[in-house]
Amino acid sequence: MKKLHLMAVLFAASAIFFTSCDPEPAGPDVALLSETGFLSTDATVSAGETFSVRVSAGQGEAELNTFSVIADGVTIPFGDFLVDGVSASANPAILFDAERVSFTKDVTLTAPSIDGSTVYSFEVADLDGNVSSADLTITVGGGTGTGGDPNEPPSFDATGSSNVDVEGGTLYSTTISAFPAGEAKLAQIAVYQDGSLIDASRCTLGSTAFDANEFNLPEEYQSGIDAEMLFIRVHDTGSALYRIEVIDEYGNFNSIEKTINAGAAGTPVDLLTGVLLNAAGPAGTGGLDLNTGTGTGSTAAGADIKDEGIDNGPIDTNWKQQISGTNGSVVKYLIAGQNGLAEGFTFGGVDSKETVSAIFDNGVDFSGGVSNEVATGDMFTVRNADGETFALLVTAVNTTTDNNSDSYTFDIKF
Repeated sequence: MKKLHLMAVLFAASAIFFTSCDPEPAGPDVALLSETGFLSTDATVSAGETFSVRVSAGQGEAELNTFSVIADGVTIPFGDFLVDGVSASANPAILFDAERVSFTKDVTLTAPSIDGSTVYSFEVADLDGNVSSADLTITVGGGTGTGGDPNEPPSFDATGSSNVDVEGGTLYSTTISAFPAGEAKLAQIAVYQDGSLIDASRCTLGSTAFDANEFNLPEEYQSGIDAEMLFIRVHDTGSALYRIEVIDEYGNFNSIEKTINAGAAGTPVDLLTGVLLNAAGPAGTGGLDLNTGTGTGSTAAGADIKDEGIDNGPIDTNWKQQISGTNGSVVKYLIAGQNGLAEGFTFGGVDSKETVSAIFDNGVDFSGGVSNEVATGDMFTVRNADGETFALLVTAVNTTTDNNSDSYTFDIKF
């Protein structure tokens, strides 16, 4: 009895061993083909870039049944990718006829718009329920900001005052600078008036007129807008809030607002001529009262600007030929095309008191509060301690060689 019992146990064990060694049913054979124009191995692509794979599949022991495209374990909506150049009709897709034996399909997908890695699986199931797949990891690299933050907006700056008085219906200009975060690109610029997009015909960036608003930025501006003029034709009358918005390729944006007060041509300017003498000249010279054009001492009451006098050189070359503000006045350069001043700005075009006041905010600061060597044609803006604003044009620089009676002649508008 013991022998028979032992033989039964050995027989049972042998049956279990042979059963456990039976081969698994052969499922589908799936591969990504390595061919020109198709990815077959893990890759890094740009955000939103399209890429294609060529999927080859053959049956195992059972006919093929379905084909699926999956991203990170989730079946992709069939409208989000192409199969053989046309939109997929289903996902999973049922296979018919010859495709139940084998097939080759070209699949085109769009990479995510944010940083990170996505595992794409191209999965085939057969009629017995066996499933096989070929996988591909797609990484979107670079990012849009520090540490690859896709939500960091572009930087944005615009020159000039946030509250501007201009003549109705004229062109307002400001110099803008905008740069995307990280490796993103700038995509669009838009201009709103009181919350609504204005007509594209009213806007120009540099020499390029908007053809739409929002305006798709040309390639030259996609890596950054570096001190470029933006021109906006303003409304006819009253105050309006303008918002200038810069948008990157991921929809991140930054904006700047300007209140623009539009009205009639404004109050005509007063125009006079003044002469400012070398501060080292006769006593009581070196200053200029811009309200009267009268020369004064450098710090005398009423003086708004002053000459910087002489250095220690020979008398024929010792005049510094520089000016600055006095008695609390601030003097700046007016330079066409800089700090929001229009490229076509001229002194002759300053025809209203409102313009004289407005362009002070477009002035370019002196280095250390003192001008460079003054030359004929230089333009300046001055605001004194009483808040009065003046525009100056140098019409002559008069130098002497044997005394310190050098002088400048200014046209003064206020």
